[in-house]
Amino acid sequence: MNKGGRPRDPIWQHFAELETCGKLQAMCKTCGHKQSVKVNRMKEHLKVCSNAEGVDSEPNPILSSQNLEQNTAIQHSESVQSEPGEEGEMDPTKKRKMQLGMEHFVYKTSTEAKNQLDMAISRFFYGCNIPFAVADHELFRKMIATLRPGYQPPTRKTLADKLLDNVSTELQTSMQKELEHKDVTLVEDGWSNVHNDPVTATCVHVNGKSYFVKATDNGSAKKTAQYCKDQCEATMQEVQEKYSCTVRSIVIDNEKKMEKMKRMLQQDDDRLIVYGCSSHWLNLLGQELTPSPIMKHVVEVNKYFRNHHQPSAWLKEVSDTVKPQLPGETRWNSQLTCIDTFIRNHAGYTHIANTHEEEIDYKTDKRLQFVKTGEGFVKATEASCDCS
Repeated sequence: MNKGGRPRDPIWQHFAELETCGKLQAMCKTCGHKQSVKVNRMKEHLKVCSNAEGVDSEPNPILSSQNLEQNTAIQHSESVQSEPGEEGEMDPTKKRKMQLGMEHFVYKTSTEAKNQLDMAISRFFYGCNIPFAVADHELFRKMIATLRPGYQPPTRKTLADKLLDNVSTELQTSMQKELEHKDVTLVEDGWSNVHNDPVTATCVHVNGKSYFVKATDNGSAKKTAQYCKDQCEATMQEVQEKYSCTVRSIVIDNEKKMEKMKRMLQQDDDRLIVYGCSSHWLNLLGQELTPSPIMKHVVEVNKYFRNHHQPSAWLKEVSDTVKPQLPGETRWNSQLTCIDTFIRNHAGYTHIANTHEEEIDYKTDKRLQFVKTGEGFVKATEASCDCS
């Protein structure tokens, strides 16, 4: 487009205008020769140029582009310009690089790269059970900006909405590929959450791996054997239709209504294998074989040193002691752990009782004297260890 003024000589179609060390030069598009921008000299060069066929000949576009790219690279990486000396003159011995473009100072993140980073961060949040509010924390965003300048990490709202759906869909697709046309084992259990709401969770197990299926809030429904059976059958049908697999066996705990549900399921389908949890069986067996009079005192001693401030602090000051553990009905092997921590801490318990005789609880001291590592306690411990 002509911006006004005197039009350029047609000779410029054979030359490219370059600026080197603050001085304009013309570069021949045919041979790459650089010279002054005077039209007469440009015409003289074109007449003697070994690659030129005449003034009116068209330039070689491939050769011209190669020369231009080569010259541009030289300008950015190797072109130098003298720096002024003490008297303001240019010192030819001192060199500096030409100023780089903005692209050298900007980290570009494409849309595809941003999506990959968003998915990686979201998997980290979901897999580690990190609160979504952390995504909006100043320190987290500063960390991401340090690792990847120019990248904006997802917010808490994005983690709870779009990305959660994407990761869930991705996991469901992967799960479907793993379970398709496989014979699986359905694992079901129920408990109450921190809000005391009854919850039933279901997983499927195949090839040494477990896959979470769903968790159901039972609401006000009474957890009878018939209710659990209906829920289990509905889950079986859902799993088989959704993942194209076959449920061949079911694992449940050994509660009374679950035992009844097991018999009801086998009556409806004699090919279905339904059995109780082996770990739960062993835990119940250990409770039966452990003498309750001894176990009662062991629990009370551990509870005293665990839940009271001063005795707990004294125990930490004694070497080779561990935190006392208490048994729980739903924490299998916890009874064995309770006895094990009592044995490991027994010397420390005795030392604290002798050192702080006036401060220690009288009943706890008596229980320590009753529960000794003698014949009766050792037999009870060995029986519990053999069962586990």
